[in-house]
Amino acid sequence: MGPEDLEDEAFAIRFGLMKLEDLREAADRCFTTLGFYGLSFYGENGLSVADIAALAKKPHSHIRKTRVGQLRKVGLNVRRHGRFPHLTLGFPENPTDKELETLIGVFDGPEPNPHPAE
Repeated sequence: MGPEDLEDEAFAIRFGLMKLEDLREAADRCFTTLGFYGLSFYGENGLSVADIAALAKKPHSHIRKTRVGQLRKVGLNVRRHGRFPHLTLGFPENPTDKELETLIGVFDGPEPNPHPAE
């Protein structure tokens, strides 16, 4: 693992409730705007969930969290992309409902955003 890699223990959070239809819409929107199917997350080595939420500055009332290693265990990998601490999960094709349900399943349930932006 190189110094630029995210550690398995690093938190990855997604703002919102991660409903299947919302993820499908977000992946399609990514394709329309950036040319690939992807989803946005936030995280970084050594940061707490509260630190990540404060840096990301998103207005959502809820977040869901996991560890980068949990994503890797199901064959998914996030990478740094965009404004720190933004992460992107790319898909080679439009993700299926099954793939998105697998993704949802590795995240904890919704919890309040510790630092919602106003």
